[in-house]
Amino acid sequence: MKTFLDVFDLISSHIDALITAIIGGVSGWFFTRKQKEAETKITEGSALEGIQRAYDRLVEDMNQKFSELKQENAELKEEIQKLHNENAELKKMLTRL
Repeated sequence: MKTFLDVFDLISSHIDALITAIIGGVSGWFFTRKQKEAETKITEGSALEGIQRAYDRLVEDMNQKFSELKQENAELKEEIQKLHNENAELKKMLTRL
């Protein structure tokens, strides 16, 4: 069993390494903290740019689809009008018979 003096001798012989490790760890954390924050901002910015591009493509596709649907709707209205006119003519022909 180790005595207090043995433990104290062990700690005192390695105190310089212990202090160096603590100082190195704290300074490493302190200096890399800002770098990590900057990298996080860059990553978030890239993600936002990707989302914005996807949103822009979606809006463009939706606008194109909307234009196509408007054109199709106009064509269908025109076709319905023609059929109404034809139906009216056929009704007139039936009443003459």
